[in-house]
Amino acid sequence: MNMSADKRHIFMIRDLEKEGSLRDHIHGADLSSAYGEKYCKPGKPLYVNRIRKYGRQILEGISYLSNCGIVNYHLHSGNIIIQNDNAKIAEIENLFFGYQLRHPLHQFSNYKNTRFCFGLLVITLIFCIRVDICRQ
Repeated sequence: MNMSADKRHIFMIRDLEKEGSLRDHIHGADLSSAYGEKYCKPGKPLYVNRIRKYGRQILEGISYLSNCGIVNYHLHSGNIIIQNDNAKIAEIENLFFGYQLRHPLHQFSNYKNTRFCFGLLVITLIFCIRVDICRQ
């Protein structure tokens, strides 16, 4: 984590995960491709066993964050990192910096909204339909 010289911006730098995000897996995308190239074609549903595995890991992550008093209100397939065939929730640091999303769904952020976003994520996994309601 770095702060800008004028102390008005914070930069989060993460290691590049070679396996990419869950969205990359759905679309069979290469990390070196541009965003428009990677996601312009419809994705392919994941196998049921993989959906179960990733779904359970994401739910366990949501539960852990909730037990710590952290509500993840920015849950979507691009914010789930796949590492060693395991799903990990990313992009939770905005809450620590006081950044609030502007989407009306997030005005009253709570665990119920996180479960709703998880449901939309499962729809994405099964049907490869990108649902943006939980994104800003």
